Amino acid sequence: IKLALKEQGSALPSTATARWIAASAMKFAKTLEGELLQEWRPQYVNYKMLKKALKLEEAQAVPAFCSLLEAEIKKVQSFMMQRHEILWQDLSAGIDDISNPVRSALVSVNGCEAMVESIQHIQSYVALNQIAVRKIIKKFDKRFHVHFNEMIPMPVDVKANLTIDATHIGTWLLAPAQQCLRLVRDFNTAAGGIERPLRQFSFWVQELRAGAVLARSSVAGEAAMKLR
Repeated sequence: IKLALKEQGSALPSTATARWIAASAMKFAKTLEGELLQEWRPQYVNYKMLKKALKLEEAQAVPAFCSLLEAEIKKVQSFMMQRHEILWQDLSAGIDDISNPVRSALVSVNGCEAMVESIQHIQSYVALNQIAVRKIIKKFDKRFHVHFNEMIPMPVDVKANLTIDATHIGTWLLAPAQQCLRLVRDFNTAAGGIERPLRQFSFWVQELRAGAVLARSSVAGEAAMKLR
């Protein structure tokens, strides 16, 4: 949960950064509503529900808030594991499809574009949920004049959740996928042959494979513990 409380400005997907800055003066609930992926709506942290819990009488608010927050974090973690398993399968198949870009340039471009889009969706999902958790805990601190992390002993399994952040996804998955897409698009226009672009492409495919392994293990709570 500590990672969920970190400032995540640099972790926002690049495609959403400009819109996020422009919306900084808006209420976060409205910003979240505008940024979330509609088909994943039920899987985001229910920020409005947590805000309502903070409006209860103190004797009710603290246990209600803690119980709801724990459930919401577990929900996000469960969905993350599902999406990463799907992404892992898609990446495994997609990397095989794009591994010979000269043989099928169209399939390679389409495959790379699909991978980049899938990764961007997951990166945005992670960033928005981490910001939601950070902001709602700040509201808790302000309401009760305490530091949530010092006052509330969250269960170990909850602390282990949200162990991967949007920066990891950007470094491990999005950057190499975008490089693969760039190189595939450049194959048909490469001057002086494609030997060098092919070597670069092979490098980024291997980086993407390695990043997928790291992301998969981190969501499962394995790599994250080693990185601390």
